[in-house]
Amino acid sequence: MTTGFGFVSEKGKEGILVTDRQGSSLDGRFKTPCKKIQINYDANFAFTVAGRLDEHYEKMASRLMSGDIDVERIVKTGRFNELKNINLKRWGGRLPDMEVCNSLLFLTNFGDKKQLYTAWPLGRVEERITTWIGSGSNQVGAYMNSKDTTMYAETGVKLLGNDDIPSEQARGLVYTGLKLAAKHDMYSSGIDMVVMNEDGIRNVSDDFSDLEKRFDKATYDIIMKK
Repeated sequence: MTTGFGFVSEKGKEGILVTDRQGSSLDGRFKTPCKKIQINYDANFAFTVAGRLDEHYEKMASRLMSGDIDVERIVKTGRFNELKNINLKRWGGRLPDMEVCNSLLFLTNFGDKKQLYTAWPLGRVEERITTWIGSGSNQVGAYMNSKDTTMYAETGVKLLGNDDIPSEQARGLVYTGLKLAAKHDMYSSGIDMVVMNEDGIRNVSDDFSDLEKRFDKATYDIIMKK
């Protein structure tokens, strides 16, 4: 499973997607590290997934990346039939199994502002200012609701549903929310983050590799000195 978290700030000038980097193996028995946020070839949307990373999802993700599935149509109509169909196929005509399905978040740049959408397992697509999915979503939801209450009490301004939050504040919220989920959810770990603004779209977590290398070296040096 996973924790996916999105935020649109400054009246749509910036959008953020962040997830953990832990996924399920094809048979669902093992947890494997992976990159969960994908940027399409035309660089006008990014998406992330919660749920089973199997051959059904891989085929759908490839079609999303190439443009074979029209994401602009999906967000305009509010229907993602391809997602609904693969989930129904997994369930084999029986009861829905939320352990064997996908839901997605889309961050798009099709117009004058960045927009965020939740795609539900049965194909409904809804625009959101802030949203979260996955196994750590309860922790993220509790964190954001508490921040919303505190902000309203102190300033009279709501946090949730407010697209005029400063980008730096939004980035801090999604980062802290994800780290909190990872502490309480054994199925969420690591971080993958994409930022979309007037400078384009960029996977910020690409910058983490050098930090990881330095951490590994520092850890090794400490161990060897003890």
